[in-house]
Amino acid sequence: MAKNASQSLSGTESRNPIQVIERMMKLLDVLSYYHEPVSLKQLAQETGLHPSTAHRILSAMSASGFVERGEPGYYGLGIRLLELGNLVKSRINIRDSAMPQMQKLHEAIGESVNMGVRQGDEIVYVERTSSGRASIKVVHLVGARAPLHTTATGKLFLADDGAVKVKEYAKRTGLPGFTPTSLTTLPALEKELDRIGDEAKTTAGKFKAQVGGFQVEEE
Repeated sequence: MAKNASQSLSGTESRNPIQVIERMMKLLDVLSYYHEPVSLKQLAQETGLHPSTAHRILSAMSASGFVERGEPGYYGLGIRLLELGNLVKSRINIRDSAMPQMQKLHEAIGESVNMGVRQGDEIVYVERTSSGRASIKVVHLVGARAPLHTTATGKLFLADDGAVKVKEYAKRTGLPGFTPTSLTTLPALEKELDRIGDEAKTTAGKFKAQVGGFQVEEE
């Protein structure tokens, strides 16, 4: 990908492939948070890239199928990412081990059960179970990402991290809000983590099946 993409970029950018890849990842990360195509202007603003730089990189990724162009000046994630995501999903053996436990929990409580793995400051959902009888309509698409402080599983990880690392996480991420109930201040997050810390330890066996670094989340 980097080779093909760099061929479409300017001479300066092609001589610094690491920087190009970093900028590609910034653009992909922003695109991943939106269900609809995003304008070039907004992408440039959120990534801190100059519009002309963002345009060149997006054009290169579009040629490789990693980005799709919508109406003029708008971009979305490309089908090539789905192809690669399905390959990754098929190779995660932990899913085979966790699914029977997820299904048992789902049958017992009648709610959706999501399995996520922590990647840095985010949760990445790698499997889920659900049915029409679930009363709590929380659906996480396989492959979707979410900041730790906005999900139940993510808060469990943060509670385990301890106070110092939670402060570092808050400073690093800025605690962005994605729903009306998102915790967007450090005091509010600390209060919530204190509340769930002891409870999570005593009820973990009832509400999550943990295998290695993976956890099953009951919404």
